[in-house]
Amino acid sequence: MAPALRDQSSTPKKDHNWEAALGPAFTALASDPMLGVSVVSGELVVLFINEQAARMFTPVDRPLSASSLVGRDLKFL
Repeated sequence: MAPALRDQSSTPKKDHNWEAALGPAFTALASDPMLGVSVVSGELVVLFINEQAARMFTPVDRPLSASSLVGRDLKFL
């Protein structure tokens, strides 16, 4: 059973516009299929993670999608 997401008040919206917040360079890096990119809050909550980073941080026999990791505590990874 996967750990529950944190309280909704501290969980970011999944549709956050990271390009507007961090610029087009972030979008270029985050979309590179060979580069793992994530953004984590000060409370250690995953705000953004791309598919490559999700593959890097989850077990090979039980991979999780990037969208399933957004909002989870970094300790989960």
